[in-house]
Amino acid sequence: KLIVSDLLVHDNKELSSFYGFEQLEHVGGALSIVGNSLLGHLDGLAKLSSIGKGIQLDDNVALQQFDALVNISKVSERVSITRNGKIRNLKGLGGLANAGTQGLFIEGNALLRTDEGLNRLVGAGKQLVFRKNSQLKHIKNLQLLQHVEELRIEDNLELEAVDGFPMLQVLDRLYLHYNKSLVTVAGFPKVTLIDAIEVEGNKNMQTLNGFPFLKVATSLHLEANQTLSEVRFKKLDTVSTFDIIDSMAFTSFKGFLPLKNIKVLKICNTGLSQLSVENFVKSRHDPKPTLKFCD
Repeated sequence: KLIVSDLLVHDNKELSSFYGFEQLEHVGGALSIVGNSLLGHLDGLAKLSSIGKGIQLDDNVALQQFDALVNISKVSERVSITRNGKIRNLKGLGGLANAGTQGLFIEGNALLRTDEGLNRLVGAGKQLVFRKNSQLKHIKNLQLLQHVEELRIEDNLELEAVDGFPMLQVLDRLYLHYNKSLVTVAGFPKVTLIDAIEVEGNKNMQTLNGFPFLKVATSLHLEANQTLSEVRFKKLDTVSTFDIIDSMAFTSFKGFLPLKNIKVLKICNTGLSQLSVENFVKSRHDPKPTLKFCD
């Protein structure tokens, strides 16, 4: 019923199931299942109710589901679901409320289409990462998430929408990079203070309006979002550095009307004219920030 330390199952070319582990209830260390080329499910672990350190499911190319882990509510270190060729959802994390100090990493799962299964997650430690899940369409099931230091959503080629963080209050950094199908970002109504927002290379993004009550941002960086035309931060008051680069559809500051305090504003290759920027700065800021224009 109990394994005191780690359960490591690595590189077993003939392993196809965990039958024989039906009585296992507790793993004191980490559960690490890596590189088992015939493993299609974890059904033999259905009684497992606690894991001490973390969960690692990596490089199991035949793995279709891991629903047997649904009774795990927390780990102390991290959860990694990476490069599992056939999983389509995250229902196996359906009981997880706390992903540990290091966080939750969902990366390189070629057939993953939904974040279904993350609906009970409250805390994700240092990082919550969605990266290179080529068929992931939406991120919308993190309704209970309250705190994570860094949210990274990168290189998910089919991702269309990021929404549904109604309880998230503590978020230090948000990175949205090279999600080529991403159109809209919304759903961060409780975030009022953030260190950095970086939105880059999302060529089909049209709107960025998910922070209706954000007041202070240390850094705001928008780059190479060719169709981004609507950016709304209606409560934003203070920004230390604000970069708008290679975003020709961006033509107006009307979504930033309350903005009063800004130190450095950098404008490069946008739909804004130098005159429109200077007028905005003159009428909205005291003291006047440093303006940087690219040739």
